[in-house]
Amino acid sequence: MSIISRCSRDSITIKREEIVAGNEEAIRTWTTEARGSSFPTEMDCCVQDNPIEEAQMLGVRAEIRVYRIYTSENPYIDTRDHVFVTDTEGVERECFVIKPSFSFDGSRARLWKTIVADYLATEE
Repeated sequence: MSIISRCSRDSITIKREEIVAGNEEAIRTWTTEARGSSFPTEMDCCVQDNPIEEAQMLGVRAEIRVYRIYTSENPYIDTRDHVFVTDTEGVERECFVIKPSFSFDGSRARLWKTIVADYLATEE
């Protein structure tokens, strides 16, 4: 089974930070609306664990889980976004973007790859 045929196994919701002025301080939230109407906010995908060695080369500590997200169309994910992953077992994870989405198979652009890391692990 090819990776392209498995791109509907998991799902993601893509949100961008929005800062709203409060009474005494700014309030940070993550919303799908902050991405605007021209970018997708939910997509089917395939999520795989990233090798620890590769994650360390990207500057991520060994104890933080890093994932590869493959999509069959461009998700337009960049470093301003947070990706909320729901895998086949229903487990949800909030992730920050390490490497924005890019066409994994060159000019054919049939497969897009994004590398994200577990956000909550960095907050502990």
